[in-house]
Amino acid sequence: MKTINDLTNLANKCKRVTKIRYKKGDIISNLIPNKNHFGLIIEGCADLIRYDISGNRSIVERYYKGDIFGELLLLPHNVNELFVEAKTSVTVLFFAHENIVNKCNDSCPIHEELKSHIMDILISRIVSQHTRISLLTQRMIRDKILAYFDMQSLGGMRRKFRLHFSVTDLADYLNVDRSSLSREISNLIEDGFIKKDGRNITLLY
Repeated sequence: MKTINDLTNLANKCKRVTKIRYKKGDIISNLIPNKNHFGLIIEGCADLIRYDISGNRSIVERYYKGDIFGELLLLPHNVNELFVEAKTSVTVLFFAHENIVNKCNDSCPIHEELKSHIMDILISRIVSQHTRISLLTQRMIRDKILAYFDMQSLGGMRRKFRLHFSVTDLADYLNVDRSSLSREISNLIEDGFIKKDGRNITLLY
C-alpha cells in the first residue's frame, strides 16, 4: 500500500487527477463540478458540516490527511444540506469515479493505487460510523462526553490525550449545546473523573 505522499507523487503524473489548495474557511465541496467526483485530502484538515432547518450547526465528520469525501459517499437526501469546509489550509486531490475504474492510459500508475486506498478508507469509515452512531445514541451529555473520551483514549489504553476539537466544535460534533457541554466538563472535573489542562485531558476513572 502506497503512502499518501506516494499517491501525491503518482497523481502529479496523471492528467485526470487535479490538485487544489484551499485556505482555512474555504468551502471545498461546492467546488466539486460533478456528483461522481471524490476528494482525497493530502494535507490539512476539513469538516463535513450540516445546518438543520433551524440553523443549528453540526460537524458530521472531520477529515484528515488520507481521508476521502464525495457526494457518492453520502445519503442522497442529505447531499444538499452538507458541505465540506477547510478547517486549516487544505490540499485536495480530485478525481472521478470512472477514472479510477478506467485508466487514462496503460502506463499511468495512480488509478490502481487510488482504488486500493479507497477500499481501505471505506472499511475504516464503516467502523468509524458505527462508533459515531454509538456515541450519538447516548442519552445524557455526560455519557456522550465519556464515550468520546473513551474513543480518544483508545478504549482506556492511554490515560492522557489531546482533544482535536475546540469546545465549540466538540459541541457541534456531539450535537449538544455548547454551554451545557462546558458545564458538564466542569462537573466531570469536580467529580474527579478527569483533569483538564487546555485541550489536554487525563482520565482518572
